[in-house]
Amino acid sequence: MRNWSVFARGVCLTGCLLGLREMVAQEEDSVHWKGTLDQWEHTASLWQLNAPQAGNAWLYACMNTAFIPHDSLGRKARVRWSQSYAGSNNNFSRLHFFTPHASDSAALLPIPISNWTANSDSLATGSFIHLGTTGTQDPLDWRRVSDPMASGESFPLIQSTLPGSYSEGMDAWFEWTQLPGDSLATITVESTLTNAPPLAIFTAVHPFPTCIGISTQFTISNIDAIEFELDQFSMFVPDTVAPKLEGCSWPGDSLVSWHFSESVRPGLGTISSAIGQPMEIQQNQTSSKTIHMPFDTHWIPGIERTFLLQHFTDQDGNMLSDTTVQVLWTSPNTANRGDVVLTEIMADPTPHDDLPPCEWVEVLNRSNRTFDVQFWNWWDEGSSEVIPIKPRPPWDGILLPGERFLISGCSTSILNGGALEAHIQGAPAFNDSQDGLGILRNDGMVLDAVHYLQTWWQGDNGGVSLQILQPGACASPVNWIRSNAIDGCTPGTASNQETAIGVESEQLAIERIVPTSISDGFIEFNSPLDPLSEVQISPRGSATWHTEDHFPNRLFWNQRLTRPDQRVRFEIDRLKRCESDWSTGSRFAFKVDFETARFPEPGDLIISEIAANPEGSSAVWGEFIELYNRHGSDAIELGGLQCGDLTIDERSVLQSGERRVVYPGALPNEKGTVTLRNGKGIVLDEVHYSACWHAHRKNAESGFSLVRVDIHGPAQNNKNWASSGHALGASPGETDPDERMGSWLDGQNLDVFDGAFLLHGQTSSDTYFLFSKPVQLDTTLFRVVGQQEPIDWFHSADANRIWAQSALLPIPDSICAMDVHGRIEWLKTRPFDVNLNEENTSMHLNEVLDADAFGEPFIELENINATALGTADWLVSTETLPFPDDWIALSPGINWQIPPNEPWAFSACPNRLLTPRAITTSLPSLYGRNQIHLKSPEHVIETVPLNTELHAPWASPRKTSLERLQSRANAQWKSSAAVSGSTPGAQNSWSIWGATAHQTRLPSLEIIQSTWLAMSHSQQPRSVIFALHPGEDETVWQAHICVLSASGRIIWRVPQSPWIAPNQSAWTGAWDGRNEHGILAAAGNYLLQVIFEEVETG
Repeated sequence: MRNWSVFARGVCLTGCLLGLREMVAQEEDSVHWKGTLDQWEHTASLWQLNAPQAGNAWLYACMNTAFIPHDSLGRKARVRWSQSYAGSNNNFSRLHFFTPHASDSAALLPIPISNWTANSDSLATGSFIHLGTTGTQDPLDWRRVSDPMASGESFPLIQSTLPGSYSEGMDAWFEWTQLPGDSLATITVESTLTNAPPLAIFTAVHPFPTCIGISTQFTISNIDAIEFELDQFSMFVPDTVAPKLEGCSWPGDSLVSWHFSESVRPGLGTISSAIGQPMEIQQNQTSSKTIHMPFDTHWIPGIERTFLLQHFTDQDGNMLSDTTVQVLWTSPNTANRGDVVLTEIMADPTPHDDLPPCEWVEVLNRSNRTFDVQFWNWWDEGSSEVIPIKPRPPWDGILLPGERFLISGCSTSILNGGALEAHIQGAPAFNDSQDGLGILRNDGMVLDAVHYLQTWWQGDNGGVSLQILQPGACASPVNWIRSNAIDGCTPGTASNQETAIGVESEQLAIERIVPTSISDGFIEFNSPLDPLSEVQISPRGSATWHTEDHFPNRLFWNQRLTRPDQRVRFEIDRLKRCESDWSTGSRFAFKVDFETARFPEPGDLIISEIAANPEGSSAVWGEFIELYNRHGSDAIELGGLQCGDLTIDERSVLQSGERRVVYPGALPNEKGTVTLRNGKGIVLDEVHYSACWHAHRKNAESGFSLVRVDIHGPAQNNKNWASSGHALGASPGETDPDERMGSWLDGQNLDVFDGAFLLHGQTSSDTYFLFSKPVQLDTTLFRVVGQQEPIDWFHSADANRIWAQSALLPIPDSICAMDVHGRIEWLKTRPFDVNLNEENTSMHLNEVLDADAFGEPFIELENINATALGTADWLVSTETLPFPDDWIALSPGINWQIPPNEPWAFSACPNRLLTPRAITTSLPSLYGRNQIHLKSPEHVIETVPLNTELHAPWASPRKTSLERLQSRANAQWKSSAAVSGSTPGAQNSWSIWGATAHQTRLPSLEIIQSTWLAMSHSQQPRSVIFALHPGEDETVWQAHICVLSASGRIIWRVPQSPWIAPNQSAWTGAWDGRNEHGILAAAGNYLLQVIFEEVETG
């Protein structure tokens, strides 16, 4: 990489021997080449080795002495010698300078091409330069050939270059110079492959050579690896041209090398600084064309210095005219942070009409120094390597103060020479959504870096650049903005959006300190911070820090070593404001020292109330979540807690037993998930709630919140959640009237496994297993059904009630399960045979309830087939004449296998039904409908009327279901006789009654007088009279008698429940139409209800 530049360069002379070269060209026409000519290709003055096989080859040519009047005029030769491999004992080449015998017939081969010792007395007098013996450590050996030499005598070594000079081969121009009448020969070697200064070696040799040649020995892999080109071979022409200064370089950190066009005499020239101070000069030991000048440490890198060169002469006495030179020293580590900054980023160049589809960045030199960009590297966050920055020709990479240049990975120029540009070969593409880009020094120091996000553009970034506002300020979103240029960008020029950094006046100050975990937290300041601040934290290594784009005013810390006393203690120094300049901006120091409370772990902090749909009186609080500190003794740090869209960004401590209301953002009304995480992202509590968790639909639609009944009970069990009992519909921050601490385990038999397998269902990819209660299965074989599943049970049913496995696996005969109390049981899976007949009418409607606001509508189906029946493709509708889109699937997404002779309910909120045998579905509206249709995959199975005439006079149609009386087609329907008004997922009440009514051993009810009249002037008062008859067996019963209104409310009851015993006469009772307060009831239908309780068993 280049590390020097010279300004005010002189004219470079390259044709000083032009006249002589023309003469040589004339000679070339008459030169006679000898050697193994068939092994070479000859084009103009170039000879290229082209041997058919391994071996050796040679050729030479001699001067036409007819053009040289006196041999004493000296010699001048210039040839190009190329060897494209590292040498070895079997692969080498030689350049020969010699004078043959008077008659060449005496020596067919006058030069040694492979041997190191004389083997005859016929070799010509001269010398040769040899390359290739040991490989990477080869020198250039210059050896003498004398005439005569005894056979076996070694060729004497004249001189040798440093080993390793041509470790990978060589391509260089060799220039031989001998002055008239002088045996001193000088050989200058100038490589064509590097910018290294020419190498000069000189010594007294032999008389002036008249021939020049090349020889080589090679293996099969190098049969074309030698080139030889004769440019000049003639008498010496006196030098009348003064030496020229060609440049300078820095071989060391405190040494300048000056390079001349030819050898200069030592001790004559002088160099002085701009103020006339003489500089020390040292002679180069390897080249007389170069001199060295040590310089002092006060020379600032990147700042030009002026020198005057005087009295430098060549070997012929030609003197260099006084030359003033401005020299720039660009040390690799000259630039500092803030000297050069990224000012514009084009991350997505399409579409753009005027520029090529190339990503690029713009860089500004905002310092007063000059830099060489070739000392810098490119860094991309998406790559693990740094890439050298190379100036794109014709730019030499010198960046003056105030100049800008573009960096891109494009193979072509961005502005076709309209700006300074550099290339990064093989750089990864910029990421449109976000990426980190930067410039590094060779030693790895970051000069500038930006981590951008697509949000910084505040809109589409296609064809529009990201523009800095204050060059030199920080690389954060407060200092970058979408370009407002008409063309979408301003590559290579300053944008009108740029402004200078103002004088720093505001002091950086802490506004709050928030610990978010035992090792993490953040400090918020009154001003944005510079993400590249060289922050120092002490004690050293006690903590690390970082910033985040979304919070430019915050410094986030992480303590590597947490203290046992839960103290946060460290000091921060060298923190920089975003709006301050790197070179002049202040650095601030702060001390952090405080003690923290306990940081929450799972189980410490829970969700105790959810208000997802506030209405009316509860709307004043809005949608909220209530948190409860369930830890028995410790206070809890709330900083960093995450709940929905909320992250608690202030320090807050919640004492044991205290509650805190938070607002996580919009919560879905029907169903949703509330997740509470600590500052480390660990889930503390999670609730997948549903409006179905309200026991009554009216509460779900009227703004009531859901409260956790027992804070020690499970989060994902609808039995542990209830509508708020507060008069206003919610109780944020206080204990709700319907909370009952410790009630979750009340009445539970901890000795019996709590749960049973109910049924399974299938999709094309999975088999599902439904249990009556939440259970835990082996997660290596099963997975619990979550929100991603194609069924809607996750929110309306208890967590862990439904599990799944791959449909490729066979259904197990039994499953090992663990209940919520930790008991383990093997549960049989009841794998019934499935009826695959196309005509299948063995499923019928069994019960229907169109409930009021305090109940839950459902339909019940019963499989009266001998095998299980799938629910796939079964449809229902309540339209009189259904269109195709009026039919609703009973179980979309999953094919449940209904066991034989088992009723199953279908409801939108099955948890509101008093049965585990219920499946979630979206029912058609039952309100005000006259009928319901059930359709199998083939045709309509049956149509059931829903008119109120089917109900008994005493039944409330909105609280009492209609039940099927027989399993046959066209069966009759009747109001349910169940005390609860319906029997979802269980045998119909009339089925039970039909099975037992003929057995006269049970007691019975007889209504003697079913109507009553109130007292009036024209009529006598009359009461309802009924009798209770004992059964024929020996059982003693106690009768609980009451009268219910149409809404199901008890208005009168017999205070003392009579006993009905065998062999006893009938017990007679009467109701006079008054309620329990003695007030006459309104005219209408009422239900007389008698519940017989067996005295012995209860």
